[in-house]
Amino acid sequence: MPSSPKNSGHSLLITVIVRFFIFSLFILATPVKKAQALPPLFQNSIETVTINGQQYFVEYVPKEAIYPAFGYNGSGRAIIREDLPPRVKKFVKAHELYHLQDKATWGGWIGREIRANLVPGFKDPIGLIAAVWKTVTDPDRIGFYLKRTNEGR
Repeated sequence: MPSSPKNSGHSLLITVIVRFFIFSLFILATPVKKAQALPPLFQNSIETVTINGQQYFVEYVPKEAIYPAFGYNGSGRAIIREDLPPRVKKFVKAHELYHLQDKATWGGWIGREIRANLVPGFKDPIGLIAAVWKTVTDPDRIGFYLKRTNEGR
């Protein structure tokens, strides 16, 4: 018995529904990794800081993890060397947290560094001086900054 146009439309619809159902079962059966908070980059002490309603994480890491840098930032977290003297560590923390909330674009990377040094430096001039002193007395840090300057970052 030849199939009528009405029957072929029904069989096509049934085929599409069955395939969609099988596809849906496959998708539902596929394990989905749950979204989780960012894990710490290192197994160290972590501090939560809230500034203007925004939460940031400060992670203190061993010197070997980021030397010759004192700290860096990204993805809502500041990474700070745990071996720094308290005054320097406090300033570096303020510096990296400033970077995380800095929305200005003037001056490019040099402007970002100027702002992240001056704003916390006005609040803690002794910390700024201590961080500068620790930098200028460490040949590896001087080389680190010369390299970054040459690379334009």
